[in-house]
Formats: sequence, structure tokens, C-alpha cells
Amino acid sequence: MDGIRTWSALVCCGAVGCCAVQLLVPPEGTGKIFRLVVITFFLCCVITPLLKVSSQLSLPVEFLPEDIVSQELNERVEEQLKIQVESVVTRLVEEGLATREVRAKKITVNTDTSEDGSIYIQQVVVQVDKQAVSPALIACEMLEEQLGVKVSVVTQE
Repeated sequence: MDGIRTWSALVCCGAVGCCAVQLLVPPEGTGKIFRLVVITFFLCCVITPLLKVSSQLSLPVEFLPEDIVSQELNERVEEQLKIQVESVVTRLVEEGLATREVRAKKITVNTDTSEDGSIYIQQVVVQVDKQAVSPALIACEMLEEQLGVKVSVVTQE
């Protein structure tokens, strides 16, 4: 609690000092640049103690067994890769449908991860309105050729 009190007192002193310096600076010309420097200095004064606190709250990885850290890291990387692959495929499908002026209600990318860590796209399911089925089917045929993956169109019920 004493650290917070000290930090807030230093921030207040910094704010008063910055205001005093800004009063001495001319309003035009290099004064604008000097004000920017003063604002940057003040923000650094505010943020620096917060960065020290966040580093103290982090999990000390060196105390965990190496296999747990490695396994957790691998799981996180695989999950992030899977999310990235799904978002890229979703964007490509949206762009392909946009060529036929079709908007998807929902795009689902079914992926699977093999034992060696490879990510496979099994199927892409595109949900559209009943009125847009015909142009969506044409766009999905193009997408199947482009992506090399089965693209299914379903209607919203």
C-alpha cells in the first residue's frame, strides 16, 4: 500500500512539474514539439511502475518442470496456429463468396491436428440464406478448386 502512495505522489509531482514547464514554453513553433516531449515524459512516469508490477505477477517458468513447460507451450502454439488457419480460410471463403455477391451467415472450418502436429482442414461449411444458395454453390465450387478442401453450403433454417 505504501508503494501505491509513493507512486501516486510521484505522479502528482511529475504532473505539477510538467505543467510548470509547459507554462514557460512558447505556444507556437518548437513549443508544440516540447509539449509532446513533456507529455511523453509524463506518460513514461506513469507507466514505468506498472510495468514493474506486471513483471512481478508473472508465473516463474523456471520453477516448473521442463516437460510441463514444453507441453504447455506446444499446446498454445498449436491452438494459435489452428485459429490462424481457420481465420485465413474464413477470409478466403468470404472473399470468394463476395465475387458472387453472397454473404455468409456463418462459416465453420473443421480442422484436425495429426500426431506430428500438422493441421488438416477437413471441411468448410458455409451457411447462407435460402435465396443465395445458387450463387453460393457456384462460388463454393471455385473455392473447392482453390483451397483443395470440400466446401459445403447449408441453408439457414
